[in-house]
Amino acid sequence: MEVHSEVANLKASSQAQKDEGFVGIETKLKVTKLEKGAVTKGQVENFVSKAVLFYDTCIQYTDRWDHSDDVNTLSFVLLSKTPTWAEVEASNEMICNNTGQNSSSDDNRLFDQTNCVATYVTSQVIEQWKQSATETAQRWLKVFEHFRRN
Repeated sequence: MEVHSEVANLKASSQAQKDEGFVGIETKLKVTKLEKGAVTKGQVENFVSKAVLFYDTCIQYTDRWDHSDDVNTLSFVLLSKTPTWAEVEASNEMICNNTGQNSSSDDNRLFDQTNCVATYVTSQVIEQWKQSATETAQRWLKVFEHFRRN
């Protein structure tokens, strides 16, 4: 899930760099030196336009490997907000559809477990986790420890 978030950030960054025609400062310095030499302004513009095409390649590559719909369905596991039954139910259905299995035979139990987690993972708990930069794995450990104790 965190990888999905990082890939989305990479894609957004690549898109912003493409939109701005970004080339690094060292590249700009070297291009400026070349402009003062034997290289024409047209050649420099051609180089910059080809450099910007790299961002298109990066965006296309991330799109090819993007499984956002499935990953977004599972995003509740990040515990960045209180999970809802609708999210868990959609995840359960997506997993069953992708594995060819029938829906969970005990939806009542899954609902109860979701409700218990939602009762513990309140907005206050999430805010504490955000302030202390608690990673997802540690968040789940805290959830499991809470229910083990209680």
